[in-house]
This record gives sequence, C-alpha cells and structure tokens, in this order.
Amino acid sequence: MALAAFLSVVLLGLGAACSGNAAPTAAPSGAPPLPTSAAPTIASPTPSPTPPTPPALTVSFICDGATYTISLDAKGAPVFAEVWAAKIEYCGTSSYSGNADLVRSSTNLSPVEASAQKLLDPDLTDLSDLYFACATIYPGGDYAGSAEMALASANEIRAALILCPKHPRASQWKLVAAGKIFSDGTYLVGKEIKPGTYVIQLGADEGTIHDCYWERTNKSGNIIDNNFILSAKRAQVTIRSSDYSFHSKDCGTWRPR
Repeated sequence: MALAAFLSVVLLGLGAACSGNAAPTAAPSGAPPLPTSAAPTIASPTPSPTPPTPPALTVSFICDGATYTISLDAKGAPVFAEVWAAKIEYCGTSSYSGNADLVRSSTNLSPVEASAQKLLDPDLTDLSDLYFACATIYPGGDYAGSAEMALASANEIRAALILCPKHPRASQWKLVAAGKIFSDGTYLVGKEIKPGTYVIQLGADEGTIHDCYWERTNKSGNIIDNNFILSAKRAQVTIRSSDYSFHSKDCGTWRPR
C-alpha cells in the first residue's frame, strides 16, 4: 500500500515536468531593481545681452526768440509737431551764420537730412534754411519763411518736402515747385511756370492790389498783352502755352483760378 502511494506521487511529478508548465521561479525578494535610462537634459541657450538703445538725435535752433529742440525719428526725419503747434513766424538769429544756427547732438547727417541736402546749391542755401522753413508757419506766405529765408527755387522746395513732408503748407509748396503758384518776377512759360489762368484775390481785410503791372511776351521780346492795375481787389491773367515769358511787378502771388 505504501509502495503504491509512493509510485503515484512519482508519476504525478514526472507528468508535470513533461508538460513544460512548471511555475516560474520568483526572483529573490532582496534583489535590487533593474536600472532605467534617464532622458538627456538639454541646456537652455544663454540669451544675448540687449544692446543699449542709442540716444535720439536732436537739433536745436532759435525761432521767435525761443530755443526749440526737436528729435529725429528712427528713420532720421525731424519731428516738427511741437514747433508747428507754436505757429512760428521767424527762425534764425539776427545775423546770418548758416548751419552754425543749428545745434546738433551729432555732426553726422541722418539719411533724410542727407537726401534733402543733395538738392541744395551750397552757395545759396544750407540745411539751416530748410530747418527754418520747415519750422515756420507764416499764414500769409507760400514759402513759409521770411524774406531772407524764403525757399527761392523748386529744388529748395523739394528738399524741404523731404525734410518735412507733413508741413501744414506742403500742398502749397508742391504747387509752387510745379510752377502753379508764383510771385512777382519774370518767368519762362513751360519751364518755370505753367500755362493757365491765374488770379490774385485779396480778402476784405487785405487791402487792395496797387500799381500792379503784368505783361506776356513772345520769344522776340515783343509784348503780346499787358495791363496796369491802379487799384483793385482782384487781378486775372491767362498765360498761353505759345507765350515765351510772363512778367509782373507789384502784383502779389498768382494762383490757379
């Protein structure tokens, strides 16, 4: 009986071994855990130091007895808004001293200033004239300056429009540069002034046109038409494309009708 029981136990053990379903052997309870690989650490780049902002360029000058200092913007264009708000009538010192009337924070011209200066005749006009014309708002004038600082040529007006394109009288300057607004003098038709009908119209409180003389001439210098106005509030002339020149004296500023 005991032998039969022993054989039964042996046979059961052999069957389990042959089936391959033996239970896995557990790791010893005291074994250390398997190492795990950590993700690589990427160092953040060190930010470059911000370069200091250079101070704004400034230009100072005297207008109506007061000193004004204006800044140049990031493009190098002068900012005249504060000066325009003051409704300046005259800029500059009592004696002409050219660019010495300007006090600059840098001797280097900005790109805008350099572009404007290229249009100037250095024997007649300098950058100070442009600054003074740009700063001035003279209600009765088209050139925005005193007699000494008037913009006398189309190139000077174009230069001023580069320096201060938003001037309150910029639209008038453009007409002057185009030969469509002009004062007394002698002009070549088609080159310095445009053909057309022009008038001088004075307001109720502006007095009268007095001893005004104008004439239109041909290429030979012969008078095509002329007129002498002793006293009036209005004068008118039609300049034709076939005219060679136009001359007026003591009349005022001619404007397109």
